[in-house]
Amino acid sequence: MKISFFAVLVVALSSTLSTSPGRADGFYDDTPMLRDVNDSNPGVELIMPRSTRFGADPLGNSLGKRYQFDIYPAGSTSRLYSSTIRSFSRPTPCSDPQPFDWYQEDGKLFALPNSRRTDLVETVIIGCTEKSGGPRKNGYAIFVYSADVSGPDGTVWSKTFSSSEDLYLDSIQGVDTNNDGTPDALALIMSHIVSNGYNKRVVMLDEATGTTISSRDYPTSR
Repeated sequence: MKISFFAVLVVALSSTLSTSPGRADGFYDDTPMLRDVNDSNPGVELIMPRSTRFGADPLGNSLGKRYQFDIYPAGSTSRLYSSTIRSFSRPTPCSDPQPFDWYQEDGKLFALPNSRRTDLVETVIIGCTEKSGGPRKNGYAIFVYSADVSGPDGTVWSKTFSSSEDLYLDSIQGVDTNNDGTPDALALIMSHIVSNGYNKRVVMLDEATGTTISSRDYPTSR
């Protein structure tokens, strides 16, 4: 099978770690937010991501977020409908932590060309130490949320990739798996640590269903 790659979005996650767990949520690429996705509403629509934190640990840190997209007519605050909610639980590397050594969140929006789906990816990195002492523990998680935003009953899927070792999202690309000129899958390219260096992990997902098409590791640093 011949596979053609079409660059849709390159995600460069900041290497600067925030020390504040109170950092405001932010989506730093808003390119797919204004598009024509609904046939009943004239003109284009605004696809607005919305997250709601849930739960709390003994230090008051939330246990995760619930995500959805709210769809509005462009220029209006009268919501047309919302996508189905999916939840993402943050990493919990410590069972009884002291205040976090670091806590970082990075969010991105993206969409394949000519697709009525909108995709969101959030990376969370946590570093903490148990109250009882010991070495610092780390938790890494990459959450992907994808919704058909053309109507209130659009299909939704989500995936979480997690690790206690370094795990970073490098880029996302659209993939044309049947060589018809239209990307129909997502390729997530991640860096992660192994015992003797770093690998790149390329995970290819069906954009409509989230089904894993392939997941392969490639050595990049030894």
